[in-house]
Amino acid sequence: MPGLKRILLTKTDLDRIPADERFFYLMAGHFANDVNILGQLLIAAFNSAFARPGDPPRDEPHNAAGQAQLFLVLKLLAGRLHEANSLIGSHYFGKGLHKKYEDQIYQKARDVRHQFNAYFGHHLNIITAIRNKVAFHFNREEIELVYDAVHSDFEFVQYIGETAYIRGSGGSRCCVR
Repeated sequence: MPGLKRILLTKTDLDRIPADERFFYLMAGHFANDVNILGQLLIAAFNSAFARPGDPPRDEPHNAAGQAQLFLVLKLLAGRLHEANSLIGSHYFGKGLHKKYEDQIYQKARDVRHQFNAYFGHHLNIITAIRNKVAFHFNREEIELVYDAVHSDFEFVQYIGETAYIRGSGGSRCCVR
């Protein structure tokens, strides 16, 4: 695991920072934590979805569950990266913070930010497409187009956990095992 650095600021310290800078600082830290955590979960989900070479193959339900976890984490990560891009555009550039801080940022970090901005500035970036089409917004027409495009013997499979509760008629609950 990479080394961690601790930055400790009290509320009194943060109160000395102009409101726009304080907001950007807090949100940028929040997004950085989210992306780091989702990156780790993505690795775990990938390892869960696919057996390593030489390992015995997993059964279909466990493979499907691993792949579902993988796609969920990918969608969440796409959403957070998209929102981070919006934050950078509206608060780092939009509030003029770049004029004050750009020269104080390490060149490597500036280069990465330039690449990040260039990626999101391109109309064909896949992260925004994933975020807008399947991660946070469900467009029925597009889902119907995909559904209509699959062949008639395509199998839609749902797996449920070992115990699932189903509400029966009259409000009774039963357990399916």
